[in-house]
Amino acid sequence: MDCMWYAPSFRRIYVTFAVGFLFFLDPAFSYFDDEDHLLAVRQRGGYMSFADALSEYTDPKFQSDDNVQGLLRIFRTNCPTYFGKCQDRKITSRHVFVAVEGTHRITRNIVSNKLAARLRGNHMFSPPAFMTRTRLVHNDTDGMKRAFFMLGIYATAHIVRDAISELPVVTAGYYVDQIAFSIASAFQHELPNRKSVLYKWPKDLLKPDIMFFINTPSQLTKKTIDLFTFRGRIVQIYRNWEQPPPVVEVNNTNVYEGMVDLMIDTIRKKLNYEGSPIPVAESDDINCYFYN
Repeated sequence: MDCMWYAPSFRRIYVTFAVGFLFFLDPAFSYFDDEDHLLAVRQRGGYMSFADALSEYTDPKFQSDDNVQGLLRIFRTNCPTYFGKCQDRKITSRHVFVAVEGTHRITRNIVSNKLAARLRGNHMFSPPAFMTRTRLVHNDTDGMKRAFFMLGIYATAHIVRDAISELPVVTAGYYVDQIAFSIASAFQHELPNRKSVLYKWPKDLLKPDIMFFINTPSQLTKKTIDLFTFRGRIVQIYRNWEQPPPVVEVNNTNVYEGMVDLMIDTIRKKLNYEGSPIPVAESDDINCYFYN
């Protein structure tokens, strides 16, 4: 697949333009509903593109802020492809990329680590170490805090792309983990329906091959989720997610090895992966982050 590279604009992306473009591509979208949904989520730190998250840090008011500028310099150094630099090599074969998410962080981290060990792969967190070890603050506003974590997702994707040709990669948390928080915060009584633009994967972010969502014991027996609880809304957001990558809900039985066994079996069956590198298909986005 030919990649069209460009340096992202540092100006703030306007929600109306973004939704208008989606409406142009697919008239089935409800323009006004999606515009309202995007605005509500954006106000709660729900960034749906790299440029949108970056805009929080490239605002002119931070030009003389040493902490913000220091973080931007480190990010540009470690993730040059997001700023228009072509990747050094094209990947022709790779291993699987798996995201493990869930409402209980400790369980998610333990299970994803065990899964990475079983796959003999890399276990990664977000934000990556180059962002967290700098001790550079992400400012004291909620918007910049959420932007920091979303930029961490893009930084993790950059690292995954380089690592996946050698070994499988399992991340503890990824994109939906971040955007679900903002959606659940924005809609406290009724969530957007499954066709909402909020449930679409960003075009400039590397997709995992499969995503596992670890549910919690308190939600296991509930056929009807209580949307008036924050955790209940998070569960329903994952169940609403119909776009690629596929989401596989894993019931948390408190037996870690059992959950890992299920994940390994699902990876083998759904991805036809047995440990050897798989050829990169033309439709694979591993060789390109930005599209025209």
